[in-house]
Amino acid sequence: MTERPARPASRPPQPAEGDLLAPGLVHELRQPLTGLDAALRLVARELGPEVTGLDGWKIATAELARLRETLATYQQLMTPGCAEVGPFAAVPTVRRAVGALWFRLEALREAFAVVVEADVPQAHGSALALHHAVTNLLANAADAVDEAGGRVEVRVLRSPEDAARAQVRVSDAGRGISAAAQRQLFTPRFTTKPRGKGSGLGLAVSRRMLRATGGEVRLARSDDPARRDWARTEFVIELAAGATAPAPREPPPGRRRGAPAARDALVILLLAAFAAGWVGFHRWVRGLDGAPPAARAAAAPERIEILEAEGAVERLRAGTWEPLGKGARLREDETLRTAAGASATIGIGDRSRLTVSDATQLTVREITAAVQRLRLSRGRLSVDHRPDGARVLVVESERGEAVARAGVAQFSVLANGAALAVVTDAGIVRFQAADRVVEVGAGQQSLSFRGKAPTAPTRVPIDLLLRVARSAGGREGGCTIEGTVDPGAEVRVEGRAVEPAADGRFAVRLPARKGGAHGASVVTRDASGRVLERRVACAREVPEHDVSDFAVRWGQAQK
Repeated sequence: MTERPARPASRPPQPAEGDLLAPGLVHELRQPLTGLDAALRLVARELGPEVTGLDGWKIATAELARLRETLATYQQLMTPGCAEVGPFAAVPTVRRAVGALWFRLEALREAFAVVVEADVPQAHGSALALHHAVTNLLANAADAVDEAGGRVEVRVLRSPEDAARAQVRVSDAGRGISAAAQRQLFTPRFTTKPRGKGSGLGLAVSRRMLRATGGEVRLARSDDPARRDWARTEFVIELAAGATAPAPREPPPGRRRGAPAARDALVILLLAAFAAGWVGFHRWVRGLDGAPPAARAAAAPERIEILEAEGAVERLRAGTWEPLGKGARLREDETLRTAAGASATIGIGDRSRLTVSDATQLTVREITAAVQRLRLSRGRLSVDHRPDGARVLVVESERGEAVARAGVAQFSVLANGAALAVVTDAGIVRFQAADRVVEVGAGQQSLSFRGKAPTAPTRVPIDLLLRVARSAGGREGGCTIEGTVDPGAEVRVEGRAVEPAADGRFAVRLPARKGGAHGASVVTRDASGRVLERRVACAREVPEHDVSDFAVRWGQAQK
């Protein structure tokens, strides 16, 4: 019998160079980023708002957060079996992606919009994968309109093909994509951008991440009924409906890339994130962007908690108003309202406080690491915003036409149904409406009437205006109350809210009461919190003594 030659000892399969490089690079980059984060926090603790209130600081900390999130995303999604997959809400994830690119999108102003349609179902998959894909698509769309002009829109909706799935669409009216280029869009290293401006990996990596967690990204077809008519380019992100209901896939690309493509994608996208941070910081220093970019923060989103509640305070949840007390927390898209004589104190994290006056309705629109966005439908809100990093607090009008933004500041906002008024006690508030931004400094006020451009900041007047005419009753009973208040102030006649005109004039007809002659209570409140009240006689003949003197209450809610 012939002996067989001895076999060499078996060796375990060796990972390819690319399989080692990507995780190794993540590990090596995490160490200096951790050190940089610690250094920035030390500087913030030593110098406080003097540094953390600067826009350059906000950009630097936000870009650091973006780099750390990029590392976390790659570690989870580029390593088999590491991705955290499960149910999540698509809308907050999309809003966080918009916030991550706000310094780019803010330049588009009214040419950029976020549209959230009703009844968007819960998604299944990875919020990190969706965040990465939306960020990439929005950056591409912004580049496209930079070159060709036009608008950009991101929509979150229920999939027209399957009502159980959530869908995200990113549309732009930029330069468009040729038919030849469309066939190669998701091929690694293919790009339609000029040399040096695109790696050709963004779309390919976004698709790989989404597919790994049950999703898909594709170019909208020209005959897609849900496609925007004005869009020259529209991408569709399809999200899974459940663990066993992934989104349908487009046909696979003609050629697949292995680990080197993933390795190159990691290196290039990390360098791109560094570059984006430096460009934003450089533009801020050189003043190339005009108005400072919106701030974004490095820390985690903060909780919004009810610290104090007095009187009837309610929350709208699942279409039903329910009582709200101390210790309750508000979430995105929840609305709080206070009745006459009621009030609430809200804490954002450990350092920011909001006082909600009576007869006020407030909605939490967004809570992220970068921004707390609130919508004031009516009433008054007083803010003491002192974040530990670069979080921005945003208060917008009912329709979002007027927006007040602040980093470190103490200010108040009042909505009277027709106008949004801002008064600043300390710091600076950037007040924007109708494509105009004004900076409202300490001791100043500004207002926007029905979404028009805000008025130039002026000193807060010492006296609060309320002039009311003595009103006679008509033949059929009742009477008309007419008067004038400070523009932007709130007016209530017999407890009924009245919308003043742009110049502060108002008129309201009161019905007849039993017993004939009667008086009417007229109360006005301004954004500073001052309240002034008069009682006006309402009869066929008005005796002089029936008009009482007025009373002024500082910083108190009207009764």
